[in-house]
Amino acid sequence: MMEFRRRGTQTPYLVMDGKAVERAARTVGAGIPGSEAYYAVKANDTLDVLRILVGLDYGFEVASTAELESVVRMGVPPWKLISSSPVKTDAFIRDAYQLGIRQFVVDCEDEADKVARIIPGVEVCIRLSISNEFSQWPLSGKFGVEADRVVPLALYATRLGLKAVGTTFHVGSQCTHIEAWTGALKQCAAVWNEARANGLSFTVLNMGGGYPVRYREPVPSVPDIEKAAAAAIQELYPKGTRVQLEPGRYIVGEAGLFVSTCVAKAKRDGTDWLFLDLGVYNGLMESIAGIKYRFSVEGGGPVKTWTIAGPTCDGFDVVDRGVELPEPAVGQTVFVHSAGAYTTVYASNFNGFPYPRILLEGDSLESSERRKE
Repeated sequence: MMEFRRRGTQTPYLVMDGKAVERAARTVGAGIPGSEAYYAVKANDTLDVLRILVGLDYGFEVASTAELESVVRMGVPPWKLISSSPVKTDAFIRDAYQLGIRQFVVDCEDEADKVARIIPGVEVCIRLSISNEFSQWPLSGKFGVEADRVVPLALYATRLGLKAVGTTFHVGSQCTHIEAWTGALKQCAAVWNEARANGLSFTVLNMGGGYPVRYREPVPSVPDIEKAAAAAIQELYPKGTRVQLEPGRYIVGEAGLFVSTCVAKAKRDGTDWLFLDLGVYNGLMESIAGIKYRFSVEGGGPVKTWTIAGPTCDGFDVVDRGVELPEPAVGQTVFVHSAGAYTTVYASNFNGFPYPRILLEGDSLESSERRKE
């Protein structure tokens, strides 16, 4: 990181460690025999990251035409692609089908009607709504159907000519309790038993994502999560069940380091404020919902308790409060750790502040235009 700063690279920028991406990717699924991993492109769509995963023969989960085209152009075959969003535009459904995707997700009758109208006869999984109480970025509420409505929806889809092949769920992003997965698997297994009693033969069990990364506090390891999940699957599901995983945050989160600059300091009502050229609007959007990044300073003075904010003219642009950190000088480098997931993909040029550039460690800086090619 020091080398890039000495070369005069303008902050903020995100450094991605390709070897860390590869290590995390190889971990996923190792504890669940026969499982298939589909990287959730939304977590970080940097082209160099996608290339690493293509080289590892990964699958990809996409939710838009732009995501779909980015991996198809890299030569990813259609059988390595799925789409798990229950909310899809007509155009995306057509594009995805044309490029070879044959498995989609629905969670209501209207979405089943839409899919059946546009691409009759395709496979669908029903998204089950489960508790997200153990996740730091909940996804329940917006998506999923209650357990007692899964089988009726699957039967409805079947009457439309669709092939109801299984279920999907999501424990919520950055889930920190193993019991969330085992509980969801038990709840989902009861739905499978009900489906079988109603003449449906489910074969696909999509466990979504949720594998956590370490920000400040310890989190359960992926091997431990998968050990518990594998035991539940073996006990509760038919032999030969096709298990799908959708890692996103875990693959890229700890591989990313944001490099920013202290642009100002202030003291207001007894509170020390530290302003960075990186904030909610240009990379740290998840901080508003509770993701607690770890900060460090290159050098620095005595430790103070800071409220850290971004550079924009918006009072909403506050990243964190009560952060213990050595005092940097204005112009000094401040690092934000485990910042590889859901940062640059959320970023904008609001208020004219720069969209962070992306660097694959040991390579050249990648512009925002290039990553969208």
